[in-house]
Amino acid sequence: MSVEEYKNIMKKKGCSCAQIVFSYFAKDFGIEEDKALRISKAFGGGMMKEDKCGCVTAAYMALGLFYDDKVELKEKLREFDKRFLEIANSDVCFDIKNSNNIDCGDLIVDTINIIKDITKGE
Repeated sequence: MSVEEYKNIMKKKGCSCAQIVFSYFAKDFGIEEDKALRISKAFGGGMMKEDKCGCVTAAYMALGLFYDDKVELKEKLREFDKRFLEIANSDVCFDIKNSNNIDCGDLIVDTINIIKDITKGE
């Protein structure tokens, strides 16, 4: 299933950006979908207050699953931040939602693809 298809299925279930991003990767670590959705529920919509983007917080959680070493994780988080900001120009939900050129659905797909690229071979 493509990332776009996964996003569309999860959106139809009513999932937030954070839930879609985190659950996409959580299943690879033995975390059941229902549990992944509950874990990430409060992070959607900028932590439910249009603050830090749910794609970003979910990406941090997902990358944390991939990397045990804190130094390596920190390096991967920096790489993620750089690439995310190149696309979204902000990591604040309010700013992203009020940008005329950013679609949150596209940003979900972009976030998952960035993580997949960063963790390639892991």
